[in-house]
Amino acid sequence: MNAKVKFEGVGKSYGPVVALQEVSLEVSQGEFLTLLGPSGSGKTTLLMILAGLVEPSRGRVWIDGIDSTYTPSHQRGVGVVFQSYALFPHLTIYENIAFPLRMRRISEAEVRKRVAEVLEAVRLPGVEDRVPRELSGGQQQRIALARCIVYQPAIILMDEPLGALDKRLREQMQLEIKRLHRELGMTVLYVTHDQEEAMALSDRICLMNNGSIEQFGTPAELYFQPISVFSGDFLGESNLLQGQVREVSAGTVQVEIGPTSRIRAQAGAGAAAGAKVTCLVRPEAVQVVDGSGCDNEVEAVVQDVVVAGGVTRIYARMGDGTRILSVRLTSRHSQINRGTPIRLGWSAGDTIALS
Repeated sequence: MNAKVKFEGVGKSYGPVVALQEVSLEVSQGEFLTLLGPSGSGKTTLLMILAGLVEPSRGRVWIDGIDSTYTPSHQRGVGVVFQSYALFPHLTIYENIAFPLRMRRISEAEVRKRVAEVLEAVRLPGVEDRVPRELSGGQQQRIALARCIVYQPAIILMDEPLGALDKRLREQMQLEIKRLHRELGMTVLYVTHDQEEAMALSDRICLMNNGSIEQFGTPAELYFQPISVFSGDFLGESNLLQGQVREVSAGTVQVEIGPTSRIRAQAGAGAAAGAKVTCLVRPEAVQVVDGSGCDNEVEAVVQDVVVAGGVTRIYARMGDGTRILSVRLTSRHSQINRGTPIRLGWSAGDTIALS
């Protein structure tokens, strides 16, 4: 696919403080790319540089193959949706959506046509005469999105647009954004620190940490093939088991976890014989087992059991004090009590040793 956006060695410093290291990446036409990371990781800085609201200290920004590093914001064909909605409280919904069209001197007949079309797209027809305070938070966010897409920008930037919504409404809006992206073929750069949101929405995820790219790939690649402890721990729940590599064989390693347990894992970068490693295994891969048959098995004692709707979390502790979490589907016929000794097992293929 053609690159819609290209960052080439882009960085930003404020005096001695480096907000963004030199970042290089490409965004394809029609792609939904999420910039994910903790606060201060540089994701919003990168987004604002693309919007033209922050000037980079170094590097180049390309849009449709044109060097747009110093192109004024209003000439970039970029639309921005903020967390705060930024709707004009004294204007009707119609006037709010029509505003960017009128700024571009679009004819009134075309304004009416586009406003009607975009209200249908966000599934809010008939609210034209209301003012923002007469709508719910989710409806206001849809209007903010409608105002952004009504003038058909080449790229849509979203900076934590769902952060102010409650969980249920946020999940509903995720589906709406995903639908609009699919139906309209928009190129979207989306900023969030919510890992589940990133997994649900993205074609690819750019995971950022300390102003640089930690890992870049599809949601499945980041979830199942993390390249660092930070990647594995930030995206999804993880069991992180500390140990030392004792054997290396054909891409797998045997790791000593505590004085009595050894497990097998896929060898990550730097997992050589004698190396200190962290073995990462997802909780849903760890199950209570009877007897043997799994690549990896450990003895543990149940510390707590939490029924969280459709899944149950079993918190256990191994003999050396290592904590381990198992997640399984909730069943009324299989109850485990605190203090119960259990045997936990999982596959070597579900484990990766990271140095």
